[in-house]
Amino acid sequence: MNNNIVDLLQLSLEFTPNNQYFKDFLESCLENGVFHKKENAETIIKHINTNLNNSFDREKGLLLLISFLPQISVEVFSNNALSWMLHCSKFIYQRCGVIDSLSIRALTKLIKLSVKFPEVNKETAKQIVPRFLLENVKHKTNIQVSVELLECLQACMSEYSGPSGEFKTDILKLLLRTVEGKPAVVGVAARCVPLLARLGGGGKQGASYKTSWQQQQLSLITLLHSLLNKIYDHIDCVMVAESTSQGELLELESVNEKNVLLRTQRLAAQFSSVSQFLQCMLLEEFPVAKAVAPNAILDVITHAQKPTHASLGSSLEALAVMSV
Repeated sequence: MNNNIVDLLQLSLEFTPNNQYFKDFLESCLENGVFHKKENAETIIKHINTNLNNSFDREKGLLLLISFLPQISVEVFSNNALSWMLHCSKFIYQRCGVIDSLSIRALTKLIKLSVKFPEVNKETAKQIVPRFLLENVKHKTNIQVSVELLECLQACMSEYSGPSGEFKTDILKLLLRTVEGKPAVVGVAARCVPLLARLGGGGKQGASYKTSWQQQQLSLITLLHSLLNKIYDHIDCVMVAESTSQGELLELESVNEKNVLLRTQRLAAQFSSVSQFLQCMLLEEFPVAKAVAPNAILDVITHAQKPTHASLGSSLEALAVMSV
């Protein structure tokens, strides 16, 4: 690394991570291919590792790592990726929001890149992905689900479907916890839903994938009927037996609001999110032919459109339904 860049890097690292000079320097290095030059790699790696190992400078190390990865060489990645992934895994949910977010972002990028390198790929499948899913999906059932966490989960499911298969039930539970989340969270969760059906082995000619996809589709349809029944629970003629779709009824967080309007709004939010989950299943590519159940889907639409002004009446419940 030439002296000018060395001096600038050293100077930039003296600023706080949220300082605009530091951010501008990293962006400039990325745009000008500074990180791509072999002679610069050793110095950059040294600064990344030094900062990652210092709790006061960890944020800088993560920012530098994230900026470095798009231009990293095969040799450098192969030699350092596993160590960096272990570092990032350790930093997640250490009660520091910025570090949590940056750690997950860096880990996501590392996981996506790892599939291109056989040795790194092997260790990622063996160590990193199971550890991430065990610690952040299976064990931490009370954490707030963030976009960053879901994007990392999506990378694990997409690139490492085998190791992720062991945690399929836990992943489903986590995704269902997002149904009242912000639109960005629900959007990423919805993109994860189709990946659930292809976790684990596919069986002969993808038979297991096909069965799993079909069952998951019917389970979401059953859940939609269940939510509509709760929204329309004061209208007897609108109730539909949830068993008609033949899917396993999935569990969402109970809505026990006494306020009728708030209760209906929450149920409507859940219905909207689950509908988005089903939509992604129908639209996203899948390794085998999908056994779409058009009649079952049409039944949900019919169920949703059943209420009339006459059947709704003029009660508070009716006003709540009409408001959503």
